[in-house]
Amino acid sequence: MKTISRRSRQSSRRLRPPAIRPRLSASKQRLAEAIENAKPGKGPDDSWATTDLDVNDDDVVDKGDLEALEQSEASAGADGEAPDS
Repeated sequence: MKTISRRSRQSSRRLRPPAIRPRLSASKQRLAEAIENAKPGKGPDDSWATTDLDVNDDDVVDKGDLEALEQSEASAGADGEAPDS
């Protein structure tokens, strides 16, 4: 028969006191749910807005591109659309 020392039993109790067990179980469950929801196809929908900041198509986003964007936003209406002529 294997004998477990008193010190060994005490150290194992310190690692997982009974009050932590329910919290540990709940944390494991939340982690499993987060992992399940992080799989491909379960993220946010693909309706995110994107924009191409390189407005002059020189493959560089620089001050000129940003100034052109500011000008186009300033001339756009409140809904982001250019006003009717």
